[in-house]
Amino acid sequence: MDYDRKLGIERFHRNGFEVVPSVLTVPECRAMAAALDDIEHELPAGDGRRWLGSQLHLRDPIFERVLDRAPIVDMAEEMLAFDHGTVDGPPPDSSTHVINVTSITARPGDPGLRWHLDDVLLFPRPAEVPWDDRIPFPVFLVTAMYYLVDVDHDMGALMVVPGSHRSGRLPTGDAPCYEGRGPEELHVKAGDCVLLHHQLWHNSLPNRGLHARQQLQVHYAARFVAPRLYPFPNRHPPVSMLERLT
Repeated sequence: MDYDRKLGIERFHRNGFEVVPSVLTVPECRAMAAALDDIEHELPAGDGRRWLGSQLHLRDPIFERVLDRAPIVDMAEEMLAFDHGTVDGPPPDSSTHVINVTSITARPGDPGLRWHLDDVLLFPRPAEVPWDDRIPFPVFLVTAMYYLVDVDHDMGALMVVPGSHRSGRLPTGDAPCYEGRGPEELHVKAGDCVLLHHQLWHNSLPNRGLHARQQLQVHYAARFVAPRLYPFPNRHPPVSMLERLT
């Protein structure tokens, strides 16, 4: 894949998102979509239009493939890196861990989502107070969104407002703007991955297509962010998973 990781990281810091093409193969997408269907059959929930999966890497070995998928994991590690070395020694090899692996299945008729952040608002400030560009804007959580099917407008595309992760505000209205930039619609192919900053304004359009929109999400975070696996304390991977790890 002819993809410039360095430029992708620069765009991520500037825009709050980055589309990395063809990270998964089409056969992998089909196999993972089938695995999601099987898990949903065991754990049905919702109104039939939207199903949310969680802890998927603990439920089926196929999802272990996305935990350290290149180039995504390397980009996430670089985005989340910060110096927390001490006088007692050098910083650890990695500042990053996985806090969850989730999924979204949005079937025809799914109404989509409103504009939102994937976290609480950090660094709030009035609109007239801009972020000082001399200060690198922090990244504490990066979501890698793997699309298992082609997604266009009718299928419920992801909408983003570029740069809004630096706004210090919550989105308002149906078409929020930040520094003159309004919503952009992301069309993707099966196997593409969208990297999303946790403070970026985004939503998803209604699914008016003929098929389900299936996506898999790996949530990478800085070390101090707690895993989002219930129950939070003393959550352990299955022994069978640990035995497969290199």
